[in-house]
Amino acid sequence: MSRPFPDPAATLPEALERAARHFPTRGIAVFEGRGAAYTRRTYEEILAAARLAAGRWAAVGVGAGDRVLVVLPTSWEWLDAWLGALLAGALPVAVAPGAALGAGEAQVRKVDALAEHLGARFAVVPPPFRVAATGLGARRAAAAAITADELAARAPARAAARRPEPEDVAFLQLCRRDVQHPVVAGMQQHSRRAAADAGARVDGAHGRLQ
Repeated sequence: MSRPFPDPAATLPEALERAARHFPTRGIAVFEGRGAAYTRRTYEEILAAARLAAGRWAAVGVGAGDRVLVVLPTSWEWLDAWLGALLAGALPVAVAPGAALGAGEAQVRKVDALAEHLGARFAVVPPPFRVAATGLGARRAAAAAITADELAARAPARAAARRPEPEDVAFLQLCRRDVQHPVVAGMQQHSRRAAADAGARVDGAHGRLQ
């Protein structure tokens, strides 16, 4: 029996597009809250939502190489924001959400430090976060904050048409959660090879590894 993909996808967007094209009715489920209930999307729906989110990121000015922190619990909003940033050419960074409403002082300080260290354009956060950040004087976090609802309210613009190259950095991953000295790795589109401290080593508009 022939394999549906004789060659591995060269980039993450290509992998998502292949899944939507070849397995349109397959998909994934996201469990809500404590896992008592879940909702499902097909790969076609996931790709469509990611493209819509990419247009919304473009509408707020996000483009190639921009850092976007995604500070949400596991949810479709998390996936839309992360994949949308990826398709827009940005470098998404998954940041573990804080406890409860995700706006405690330690969480705010962490996001503020990461936004400063990475030069993040935006941080997708829960609704109470901006008020908490402003009250704590975390100016970088407050300025970067955008909620999933605020992003969803934007009319999508045309995202950049450039296709990523396999050697481009696809996303950034936190390797050490030390707030004062965070270590971040740049994961390539094809091999996902890490480069230590990508905050310093990712170079150029399209985020190529030095």
